[in-house]
Amino acid sequence: MFMSPRTRDQNEEMRQRSREAIKEAALELFARQGYTHTTVSQIATRAGVSKGLLYNYFDGKEDLLYQIIEEQIELAENMMEQTVREIPDPLRQLETMIEGAIQFVLRDLDQWRLITSLAFQPEVTDRLRPLLRRNQENTLAITSEIFRKLGAEDPLKETYLLGAMLDGIVLGYVVLQEDYDLEEMKDYLLRRYIHQNYPRT
Repeated sequence: MFMSPRTRDQNEEMRQRSREAIKEAALELFARQGYTHTTVSQIATRAGVSKGLLYNYFDGKEDLLYQIIEEQIELAENMMEQTVREIPDPLRQLETMIEGAIQFVLRDLDQWRLITSLAFQPEVTDRLRPLLRRNQENTLAITSEIFRKLGAEDPLKETYLLGAMLDGIVLGYVVLQEDYDLEEMKDYLLRRYIHQNYPRT
C-alpha cells in the first residue's frame, strides 16, 4: 500500500516543527552549559535531527543564538509598544511593563539564564550588539517618556534605576530559583518603588 505524498502545507509544517525543535534545543543547551561549551552536534542530537538538517535551516551556532535573541527582543518590544498604545495611564503602563517582564522570566527561565550568561561573554555578542543596542535605546526611550509623564525629576536616571532593580530581582531568581519568591519581589517593587514614589492622585 502506497502512502500519498505530503502536501506543500504538510512539508512546511514539518519544516517549522524542525526549526522550532532546533531552536528549543539550542536555547536549553546554551542556557544550561553555556554557548561556548555547546556544539552543533549536541544541539542536533537534543533536537532529534541530523547535523545536515540543522545546517539547512541555520548557518551554525552563532546564527541560532542570533535568531533566538532576536525573537525574544521582538516579543518584548511588541509588548512594550502595545502597552503604551492601549493603556493611557502612565503609572499603569509602568506596572504592566514590570508585570510583563516578570512573566517573561516565569514563562521561560532558560531565556534569562542565556541572557544573563551572555552579559559576561562580550566576545560572543559581536553580531548581537546592534540588535541589543536597538532594544536598549527603544526601552530607554519608552520608559523615560513614561517617567516624564509621571513628573520624575530625571526620567533617564529613573529608568536606569528601575532597570537595575529589575535586573537584580531577575538575577536573584535565576540563581536561587525555588528559594526566591519572584512574584513577591515583584509586588514589593511595585509597592516600595512605584506607588511610594508616584502615588495615584
